[in-house]
Amino acid sequence: EGCRYVWLPAAVTMLCFRIPLLLVLLSQVQQYIQASEDFSVPAEWVLLHVVQGHIGAGNYSYLRLNHDGRIILHMLSLKGDADLYVSDKTLRPDFDTYKLQSVTCGHDVVVVPVDFVRPVGIGIYGHPSHLESEFEMRVFYDQTALTEDLFQRDSYSSEQNNDQPKYPQPGTGEEFDEEEPILISNLEKSNEIYVAKVTSTGGIIFFSLQDNVPYHTANIVQEWFEEYDEFKVLIWSPNSPDLDPIKEAILPSGSDLPVLRRCDDDIPAHLAPIQTWLHSLGSYDSEPLGVVDLHPDVFSVPVRLDILHAVEVWQRNFKRISYASVKSRAEVRGGGRKPWKQKGSGRARHGSIRSPLWRGGGVAHGPRGPTSYYYMLPMKVRVQGLKIALTAKLAQDYLHVIDTLEIPTPDPHYLEELVKHRQWGDSVLIVDVGEDFTHNILQATANLKSINIIPAIGLNVHSMLKHESLVLTLEAVKFLEKKLLWHDSRFAPLYPFKLPYSDMP
Repeated sequence: EGCRYVWLPAAVTMLCFRIPLLLVLLSQVQQYIQASEDFSVPAEWVLLHVVQGHIGAGNYSYLRLNHDGRIILHMLSLKGDADLYVSDKTLRPDFDTYKLQSVTCGHDVVVVPVDFVRPVGIGIYGHPSHLESEFEMRVFYDQTALTEDLFQRDSYSSEQNNDQPKYPQPGTGEEFDEEEPILISNLEKSNEIYVAKVTSTGGIIFFSLQDNVPYHTANIVQEWFEEYDEFKVLIWSPNSPDLDPIKEAILPSGSDLPVLRRCDDDIPAHLAPIQTWLHSLGSYDSEPLGVVDLHPDVFSVPVRLDILHAVEVWQRNFKRISYASVKSRAEVRGGGRKPWKQKGSGRARHGSIRSPLWRGGGVAHGPRGPTSYYYMLPMKVRVQGLKIALTAKLAQDYLHVIDTLEIPTPDPHYLEELVKHRQWGDSVLIVDVGEDFTHNILQATANLKSINIIPAIGLNVHSMLKHESLVLTLEAVKFLEKKLLWHDSRFAPLYPFKLPYSDMP
């Protein structure tokens, strides 16, 4: 009976603590369900990503947004309080450097405008009032924004006369801006959505489709634009075959065609050349000069991170020398006599006070520098590492091809603004053949830490991984293809060399 009376107050106390805890949990679940039901996604929004995660109190988690156009960020705090900060000036925005923010505990929507410079930095902050916060961020693409920008210019609005053309007319001074992102959606023969980069010169529209867009999209876009006789369409895609059939089918005779560069070496029958735009450093807004072909055995090889890592580690260590050195027991001063007799003292036997067992004694098996970490990787591994690095840069859209290194001024500010305008990233490596660079480019890059220039003979994996963007001239592309493909076709190894008279009968 006594045990029952003791147990009853403990049970009542336990229930008093559990009931409020259950009520708090139920309120959070109800808040999450209500927030999910209240938020309705418009039909014009296309879901791109869903990001879920946990963030500790007072910590930041940073993301990078590279999508063009108007982006919708739907932030929902599942647990605790996760704040959202967005900025186009820094990739690590916080509560001091943000331009857009969301600091509600429930769900909130942040609209990233079209004019925000890409990449856009996103910072998620865990509020200190909660030990851990759980969040879910959905990234939507607003396809109405770019469609309105394409068909509803300043010269046209829905309130004006509907007889006016909904597309810019060639020769009227109303041209497409260079590299303007345009969303092509709900085509007559396809319900898929494609994002393209478009430029227009002289009534000719050049489309550069995304890497993940199949080439049959070109036919859909072509048929869609053929309804308007004012335009001729040239469509290029990284997945496209040779460009000549498209030019003959779309462009009329006598038109200004893009300058094309063909591969000097033969391409295997089962492979197609990799195509990319050819740019110029003459001005900020210069349009692509044309399309260049890149050899698939150099710029489209299977990416193996183990080979890339092996070459990077080798390149860091093959010049490394460690000068660390310590003294052994024989080199430490003193300790010549025996500290005490061998037997009879009751203490452990010792022969010297400079033994490694003693404080102040020598070091056993310590470094005896200088030590060289030099070793040599096989030639095939080093060559494959260069190919993999070039392939990765091209696949990530960080490899750009230019005609020459001619710039109009030696002012470093011009080169910095050009890199920023073209969104080449925080660091750029420029490669050209030979070491006799032009005066303007040498003066412009002399005091810039983020823009470096090296000859093609010195291009290496470490330099390509260290810089965000890689800029190659046409001569550098030709030089790299010639040197790297030579290793694929050579019949005998470079070393070990054959002994004298080893081939005699």
